[in-house]
Amino acid sequence: MKQPISKWLRPFLLAIIGLGLALGAGYAGARLYLHAVLESQTTLADSTMTPTSQPVSAVTTDDSAAAAYRVISPAVVTVVNYTAGSQALYPYQQPSGQSSGAGSGVIYKRDDKTYFIVTNEHVITDATAIEVVLNDGTTHTATLVGDDPLTDLAVLKITSDSALTTAQFAASNAAATGQSVLAVGSPLGLAFAASATKGVISATERQMTLPVGNTGKEIQTTVLQTDAAINSGNSGGPLVDMAGQIVGINSMKLSGTSGGGATIEGMSFAIPSATVTEIVAQLEKDGEIERPTLAATAIDLSRIARSQQRSVLALPASVTEGVVVVAVGSGTNLQTQDVIVSLNGEPVTSAGNFYQTLYAQKPGATVKLTIYRAGKQVTINETLGTSAEAMR
Repeated sequence: MKQPISKWLRPFLLAIIGLGLALGAGYAGARLYLHAVLESQTTLADSTMTPTSQPVSAVTTDDSAAAAYRVISPAVVTVVNYTAGSQALYPYQQPSGQSSGAGSGVIYKRDDKTYFIVTNEHVITDATAIEVVLNDGTTHTATLVGDDPLTDLAVLKITSDSALTTAQFAASNAAATGQSVLAVGSPLGLAFAASATKGVISATERQMTLPVGNTGKEIQTTVLQTDAAINSGNSGGPLVDMAGQIVGINSMKLSGTSGGGATIEGMSFAIPSATVTEIVAQLEKDGEIERPTLAATAIDLSRIARSQQRSVLALPASVTEGVVVVAVGSGTNLQTQDVIVSLNGEPVTSAGNFYQTLYAQKPGATVKLTIYRAGKQVTINETLGTSAEAMR
């Protein structure tokens, strides 16, 4: 059985490409932090460079990477998040709010004069207004179509009388380890818009355990790993193959040092295109993703001291994995201090694994939970609710 990545991830610094904040993860003895990497208002205000469609480094040969860049770059945009109280990027614009940072995005669909853009959910979190800056410097006010904290994806739309380039999605399940890729976006904000970095796909099915929005929950998710350089502001930009097609949306990276002091470099991650296309289609249709909910909150059993696992939960020594119920709502058969060890016969190895299995169920379905209650193993049935707000 695969161990969730959180078992070894905790000594590291986890950088999520988005907002410019650092949050302690709360694990004992750990150095796990969340870093959003949207650019600060000072950085944006001080930038005097005009966004350009040219790559950072001049290409002297017409190689496949240069060709891929020419295909994708016209569709890549900078996404600027405004929160309450400040000025626009340009004097003639009057969006409501203060620029809290900039991420990246990519135009993927056209419907008459309406263009749809995919980016990361954390890029537009708490925005009172959103601007999209095209690679030629043209700005557009964007409307939020929908967002999904669980997959960290959001869809925006803009209106343009001009014909804009739309990108194409590749089949991410056809991606291969060692395959060359480009990451294109706006590292450090508008001053370096339309930058490209080249690397390879380091792994096609890397398992990551990540927070779910602001819920305090975790979920295990599958992402593409790449060594293409990803920096602040690249969040939401495309990872593309040498045909210029999107294989993933850049979302996070590991940085800093390991518990043993080893420096971490070249470990970035993207949401696979198969996930992206499925989620954006639902967001376009409904504006949100409804998922099943359980009227209880559970945390990883490993967060409970071994001594308390025995003395308080009365667990037998053979039980070493599962989740502990720490809060319950109405209409549930669960109780606080129940330890869930399987869901519909699937072993529960961690909180991330538990919520991944839970969210794979259909809203309204009845699931079978195997639990330990006061030291005794019992099986109970739970009917799942449905909510999109539960993910926030």
